[in-house]
Amino acid sequence: MSSFMPIGKVTHVFAPVRCVAIRTSVVLVAGDVLRYEKGDRERELPGSHLSDHAICSMQIDHRNIDGCLPGDEVAIRIPAGDLPPNNSHVFLRIGSSE
Repeated sequence: MSSFMPIGKVTHVFAPVRCVAIRTSVVLVAGDVLRYEKGDRERELPGSHLSDHAICSMQIDHRNIDGCLPGDEVAIRIPAGDLPPNNSHVFLRIGSSE
C-alpha cells in the first residue's frame, strides 16, 4: 500500500511548456511519483484539483537534472493531463502502488 508525504507547493505554472515549479523539502529523483492536490475534489468544489504524475523530466535554471535536494526550486514537466494550479500541495508517494 502506498502513502503520500507532503513535500511542498506549486510556486509557478508554465502552461506553454507544460511545467510546474515547486520548492521541495526532500530529495527527488526521476521516476518518483508526485501527487498534486488543491481544494476538496471529493466534494467537487470549483478550482479543486487532484492528480498523480511520475517525474519524467526536471530542470533547475534551464538545466536538465536527474535529481534535486531539499530547498531546491525545480521545474517538473507534466506531459499529459491537467496541469495543477498555483499553490497546489505536492506530496511524494512512499511505498508501492499495489
